Amino acid sequence: MRTPLARVRDAARGAGLASRLPVKALPGAAATVLLVAAVAGLSRVPYALGGEEQATLRLSWRLQGEAVEECRDLSPEELERLPVHMRAARTCKSRGVSYALEAKVDGQPLVRDVVHPAGARGDRPVYVLEDVPLAPGPHRVSVTFRRSDGSEGDPGLAFDGTLLFAPREVLLLTYDPGARRLFVREPE
Repeated sequence: MRTPLARVRDAARGAGLASRLPVKALPGAAATVLLVAAVAGLSRVPYALGGEEQATLRLSWRLQGEAVEECRDLSPEELERLPVHMRAARTCKSRGVSYALEAKVDGQPLVRDVVHPAGARGDRPVYVLEDVPLAPGPHRVSVTFRRSDGSEGDPGLAFDGTLLFAPREVLLLTYDPGARRLFVREPE
């Protein structure tokens, strides 16, 4: 009986690959070669996406969310039920603010959504990412982004203008935090 060390020594002396390759491995190796050849062949097949002449309006921005804190005073009965070290006369809960997003193109509403802040507690930024497919040509675009709770004094964000879309062009409507406004980023 040969030891493992002897087998390694024999292999190092030039025993050929064919003598070490088990016969059971041949079907698996052949199937792998066929699969790789099939993938390589199929990767050369032309594929046309639908709507090649369409343009796209992309709404994409990130907004640092706001938090609303709701506080109330605890009653004496509620305070009695709490452990001594947790007895605070006032309790507060914080929640993130949701926003209503509406996009109209040529007067037709195409996007109407409520955007919630990210995170398990709603304390992360608000992300907007919407693609609106459009026919090439000029379109009147109107986008509003306001707090969904209808609070007064919140001007929200808005864009209203006519944009010219070329075939297969993507126009990006995004947010400028310095100016606190929505604007169209010009293609580079």
